[in-house]
Amino acid sequence: MFYRTLAVVAALFAFGNSAIAQTADKEGGLYAKVYGGSSTLSNTDLQIGGTRTKGKFGGGALAGGAIGYDYAGPWRSELEYTYRSSSLNSLGGVAASNSDYASTSIMVNGLYTFNEAGSFKPYVGLGFGLTREVDFDLNAGPTANRGQYSRASMFAVQGIAGVEYEFAEDWKGFGELRTFSVNSPSLRGGGRTLKADYRTTDIVIGIARKF
Repeated sequence: MFYRTLAVVAALFAFGNSAIAQTADKEGGLYAKVYGGSSTLSNTDLQIGGTRTKGKFGGGALAGGAIGYDYAGPWRSELEYTYRSSSLNSLGGVAASNSDYASTSIMVNGLYTFNEAGSFKPYVGLGFGLTREVDFDLNAGPTANRGQYSRASMFAVQGIAGVEYEFAEDWKGFGELRTFSVNSPSLRGGGRTLKADYRTTDIVIGIARKF
């Protein structure tokens, strides 16, 4: 899944590079960006069939890309594609391994930038969209409950706070803190149902190019 995500990110960036640059000017227009970082999944209760237990998660990662439009003012909008994954550390207090909870999402973001005239430009944003897939590879706990659980097309929301810096003409670096949430997804696999909240805190760094 991670390599498919990288392929989508590369396609997004290539599309932005070939977009109609003549419609953009120095103050606004089209841009593309790529990013990566850490994704920390909140500990949550897991319900597998009639069994309820506690899942604790460790570090994770994310990668993504976006195509956006700057409206020559404080407002921007973006279409993004992002992959997130976090490993399961323990299940019901027992150490777990080779298990992870992951998602891919397509989001539409609205961003508002402060201090437009400054070198460092802080911004905030809100995004809404759908998951392409939420996937739990469970290889811990009772053998009967192990397996792959997944579901597509669930509503997702995220909040964004970041800062960007233009380090060369038409190029910017940025860092962000994000929260991302899919509320209590009900996943299916092997004739069983798994329910577990999916809420992450993300630290993101990336680069953007204006066209």
